[in-house]
Parts: sequence; structure tokens; C-alpha cells
Amino acid sequence: MQDSVWAHRDVRLVVPARALSVAGDGMALVVLLLQLHDTGHGPAAITGLLLCFTVPTVLTMGWAGQVADTRDSRLVLSTATAAQVVACVGLAVSDDLGATYGFVVLLQLGAAFGSPAWTALLPRIVGDDGLGRAVAWQQGLGAATRPAGAALGGVLYGWFGAPVAFWCVAGAFAVLLGTAVAVRTRRGGRRGRDDGTVPTHPGPDTRFESDLDETPRDRSRNACPDEGVGGHRVLDGLRVLRADALLWPLFCVLLPFILIVEGVNVVEVFLVRDSLGASPAEYGLSEVAFGVGAVLGSAVAGRLEGDRRRAWAVLAGLGLMCVAIAGTGAAPSFAVYLGLAVLVGGLNTIGNAASGALMMTRTPEEQRGRVSAALNGCARLCSTVALLAGGVVGTALGPRPTFVLGGTLGAAVVGAGALWLRARTRNGTAYQPRRAGVSGPGARPCRR
Repeated sequence: MQDSVWAHRDVRLVVPARALSVAGDGMALVVLLLQLHDTGHGPAAITGLLLCFTVPTVLTMGWAGQVADTRDSRLVLSTATAAQVVACVGLAVSDDLGATYGFVVLLQLGAAFGSPAWTALLPRIVGDDGLGRAVAWQQGLGAATRPAGAALGGVLYGWFGAPVAFWCVAGAFAVLLGTAVAVRTRRGGRRGRDDGTVPTHPGPDTRFESDLDETPRDRSRNACPDEGVGGHRVLDGLRVLRADALLWPLFCVLLPFILIVEGVNVVEVFLVRDSLGASPAEYGLSEVAFGVGAVLGSAVAGRLEGDRRRAWAVLAGLGLMCVAIAGTGAAPSFAVYLGLAVLVGGLNTIGNAASGALMMTRTPEEQRGRVSAALNGCARLCSTVALLAGGVVGTALGPRPTFVLGGTLGAAVVGAGALWLRARTRNGTAYQPRRAGVSGPGARPCRR
């Protein structure tokens, strides 16, 4: 019988605190949008705000990944989260547009450096065997708390104004800061390597005799990303993914999936309010339904074990989600839409949790921060493009056709990815797990 991941003290600290910070992030975005709207700023200001939420993560993904992999996790996490607290306090005391942009950039810089460090720390806390269940809980709670935070942000803004709402967001990140200081498990730096408190999975020493005859040029050419040769290059995390026969097809599916499917979010409010005739309260209920589905999906995702099952769960979850999205566009009533929202939330969590567990368990431990930062940066970039494209398509086609088109194209992308994955894994060797220092089939092991 498997031990519960909640038996780990640090899991009981980290997972709820990160879920609370996700709620705070959702609250901050809603309050900022309402504040800009009510102070008379137009679409250009809104676009600038969304860019401030996106650009820092994209531009710093290489550096943030290297910092997460090479510096003491407690120092990285406490510094990054402290910056987020300062940013929220700044947003609470100033409503100048330029200052708002600056504090949002600071908030997202903290997230850009903190997120890969948190992600890479989780396998250290629970070990690779418990990672799938821990990621499932984290994904499910995050998907449930973000809309709850957004709804609470709207309520607080309407009742008390933006400053009170931002002080509440600062409180959420202050809890995360306390968690960063209190968590015992550490990673990166000298302590992360030597304190012996962390479960590791060392592989066999597979050095070849010819390695002993390497010239300095050979050693430079064959060095690992964290050995100082271009250590903070933006593409380091992508190179690790590219070398893995199982992860690369999934990664190549995820990016266009985000691009296509997230574009429908732009017209969701028009589908619910105009096409289905739902009230504002019912629109809020649809967000709750998505969160309920996310919690249910996390319970399913936590039971997935093994690379083969997780890989196909990613494709099955995302593919069926696209079918549900297309069906949402044709929903005859709000009640049907609500049921499909639960289904979409659950399938989304299954796909995301399975992919998150795969990305971490198959990535060499010393490169997990780089991979996480690369994923975050690429996903943010695709999300931004999706918002812009969704607005254009939604205006041209209307909400129902946009949902149907988005779901259909997303299903086609996932189907193509499934064929690609089947071809690459036909002989089964791609499912073999990779551990310490080996980043892909045929890759030359790193020497430590």
C-alpha cells in the first residue's frame, strides 16, 4: 500500500501554501483589470498589463532555470517570494499606471524565479515514486483556487476597493514566504548536495574507458548544462526535453494545444452570458464547476503510475477535453454547459498532472529547474498569443463557432501527437526511465 504524500511534513506546508498563492495571483489579475477599467484606461493599457504578466517569465526562463538548479532553494524561494510580497504592497499603496506596471513586473519576476525552484523541490520532498500523487494534488488545488481567488478579488474590489484586495494578496504571498523559510527539504548549492536529507536516485557509473583519454576540447564539448559551459542559456531546458524520445512529442503537443484551446477563454463570457443567457451569478457558478472537476481529476491523476500510463493519460485527457470544449460550443442550455465545465476541469487536471509528473521524473535531477523554467516560459508565450488570436477569431466568428473550432483543432493536434508518440515508442525503449545525468537516448552520461 502506498504511503500518503500528506505524510510528509513539507508537503503539508508547500502544497496548500502554493495553492493559496495561486488564488492570490488570480485575485491580483482580476483586481488589476477592474482597476484599469474603472480609472478610464483603454484596451492599450490592458494589453500592456497582460504583457507585464507574460514577458518577465519568457525573458528570464534560461536564467531562472539555472538559478533554480545551482543555488540554495531556500535562498531562491525566500528572495523570490519576498519580492512578490513587496510588489503586492506597492500595488496596494499606488495606483499610478507606470508604478502599477513596474510592480506587476516585479510580481512576475518573483514568480519566474520561484516557480521552477518550487517545482524542482517537490520531487526532493516526496521522491519520484510519490511525485505523481503530489503533482496531482498540486494541480487540482491550484485549478480550484485560482477561480475562487478571482471571484473573491471581484467581491473585495466591489466592497472595499483595490487597496484592501491587494493587501489580501500580499497576505497570501506572505504565507508562501513563511513556507519557503520553514520547509526543511533543500536543493541546490552546497547544502542541497551534501546534507543527506533528500531522496536521490543515483544511477550506475556508466563511464567508458575512452573517457579517460578526453582532451580539454572534448570535455568542453561534452559538458553538461550545469558545468559552466553556457550554463544559463535559454535553450538548456528545451535541449533536455529534445533528447528524450517520450517527452519531446508531448511537449510539441502541449504548446499548440495551449495556443489553440486557451484562445477560447477570451470568448467564454460571451458564450455564457449572451448565447446561453446566464446571469452573472451563473457565470461565477461555471467557474466553480471547473474547480470541482479539477479536484475530481486530481484524484484520478494521483493513481497513475509508470511512464507509459502517464504519457497516454496526457494525450487522452487533453484529447477528450478538446471534444468537450467543442461540445460546449453546441451546448443547448446552461445546465449542459455546467456539466461540460466539470468534465473539462477534470480532464484538464489529468492531462496537466500526468505531464508534470513525467517532465520531472524523466528529467535528470540537476536539470529540473531548467526544464520547469523553459516550460513556464513557453507556456506563457503561447498563452499570450492565444489571447490575442482568440480575440480576433471570436470577433470574426462569434462565441459558439470559436469554441467548436478551437476544440476541433485541439483534438486534431492531440491526435497527431498520439500517432507521433506511437511511432517513437513502438519498441518500448522510450518508456525506460532516465536517471542521474542521462538526458536522452544515446546521450553520453554526465560525470560527477
